[in-house]
Amino acid sequence: MTPIPTPAELHDATRQLALLARVGYPLSEGLQAMGESSPWLAGVGEAMVRGDTLTEAVGRHPRVFSPFYAAMVEAAEASEEPAPLMARLSEWLERSDSVRRRVRNALFHPWLILNCLGLQLIVMLTLVVPGVLIPLAAAAGHPFPAGLSGLLESGLVPAFLLVALVALNLAVLRDGPATAAVSTWLPWAGPLRQLADQALWARALGSLLAAGVELPRALRQAASVVLSPSVRQELGRVLERVDRGSTLAEALAESPLLDSHLAWSAAAGDEREELACQMLDAAESLDQQVERRTEHSLRMAGPWALGAVGLLVALGLVAFWAPFYNSLGAMP
Repeated sequence: MTPIPTPAELHDATRQLALLARVGYPLSEGLQAMGESSPWLAGVGEAMVRGDTLTEAVGRHPRVFSPFYAAMVEAAEASEEPAPLMARLSEWLERSDSVRRRVRNALFHPWLILNCLGLQLIVMLTLVVPGVLIPLAAAAGHPFPAGLSGLLESGLVPAFLLVALVALNLAVLRDGPATAAVSTWLPWAGPLRQLADQALWARALGSLLAAGVELPRALRQAASVVLSPSVRQELGRVLERVDRGSTLAEALAESPLLDSHLAWSAAAGDEREELACQMLDAAESLDQQVERRTEHSLRMAGPWALGAVGLLVALGLVAFWAPFYNSLGAMP
């Protein structure tokens, strides 16, 4: 199985390809040579040795290269001047990594609180409930149901919660669809994630249109960079409207979820070249919005996180000591 590169590795490789293209070095030979030192590129180099074109070789590894990436490589390979297209792809990867880092930073404090709550619940189910609450309830004449007490005393429930918490943390750290799904649960992080995905989509769409890709195909390929399920679903509806004959501006304007700046920018560009520029300008505007919202979230998250952690500690202390006070009060 082909190893999955980190965003930094993919960006560095793309930037090197752009530099090679700028000095006139063929993209296929450049990528084949780079595959000798990068394990995740070795499969691409091997496919090209067997006679595949660069586009075909990249398309054989969808886990490594998104449809958007493959489309940009295809356009660059067919172009007489591939360097600007590869440079634009490298810039998109850099912006993508930057935007997603901002979203991860905004999620840090809420995720810390969620982990504290999960660990507190595990400690309660491991120590307090079987060691304190179940014996006190039995002594007071109100025992837990036999099946429930047996399940709690077995330790299976806290073990399951611990495994689930670790698995969820590993999934979120990868910054994939699981992160996007979790962020939608948080009232301030969900809109930020959706806005960031729209910024990345607008930049991807503008880059594809500037590379000469037709609008319907560009819409399909640009949607591959979106992680938020709600935004991806809404962009699918936009594509359906365009396929039925609507303009891009009309299709975007009908969507209540997508930022209105996208529809305004699409309405300002009639020709493909103008539309590409307008979508890139829209991406810049949305990037700035993401940056401002992230800074605001980080300023507000600190005090809220401290307050929430303090509340969790207080609840844990109350849950631990309340049974003792109740048992003392019940004594004759």
